[in-house]
Amino acid sequence: MRGLAAALDAAAPERAGVVTAVLGLGLEVDGLASAVGDLVAVTNDDGAVTEAEVVASARGVLTCMPLGRLAGIRAGNAVRARRGGAPRPDRRRAVRPSRRRAGAPDRWPRTDCSR
Repeated sequence: MRGLAAALDAAAPERAGVVTAVLGLGLEVDGLASAVGDLVAVTNDDGAVTEAEVVASARGVLTCMPLGRLAGIRAGNAVRARRGGAPRPDRRRAVRPSRRRAGAPDRWPRTDCSR
């Protein structure tokens, strides 16, 4: 059953779009339907690939933030959807700092600011 699922996944059509604008540190992509949090791969003129995360979608245009350098990326470069989204932190393993530091006093000393 796993082999069939892998074959169907590999046979799925590739989703592709194009960079329409590079604005500051962001990219605008058209022709690609992806959800916020999905990863895309942007190919520059030299063939180098930079991954980017979809951070917004409005009227069919995606706004993406690159996870690498923007050097060589311009309007007209190809963008392909990656399978799966951006890695998510495992909340169960997150370490939360203690509210009270070890050895810290229960109350901070008051200071007289009226002088």
